[in-house]
Amino acid sequence: MRANKAATEIRQEQIARAATRLLAVRGWQQVSLAAVAKAVGIVPSAVYRHFSGKDQMLDAVLDLVDQSFQANLQAARRAMTNPVAQLREALARHVDLISSGVPIPRIILSEDVFTGSRRHRRRVQAIYQVIH
Repeated sequence: MRANKAATEIRQEQIARAATRLLAVRGWQQVSLAAVAKAVGIVPSAVYRHFSGKDQMLDAVLDLVDQSFQANLQAARRAMTNPVAQLREALARHVDLISSGVPIPRIILSEDVFTGSRRHRRRVQAIYQVIH
């Protein structure tokens, strides 16, 4: 099954989301570029048109997590005026996100991330600091 040609930004997001879904089932070490390509419906070499490799693809996954957290925090701030109510709303939104299948704990607490590159470890720490 071959996916239609898509704009770079769209394809990068599709690849990152597919990698995120696979990460929910497997650890990062078991997520291959070939499996991600298959999930998107493209050939493995097409992944390299958008990412230099797994390291850069993990950056995109972390960007998705960060964007999700930021969106939840902003929505909570808009929905509530009381700071405690905002925290409850943000927490409820984060729980909904995790319940929907986005493997936030597996990404944020992943041994693969923390024993991998120092840059990814700092990125996860920065994401985590924003949600506190």
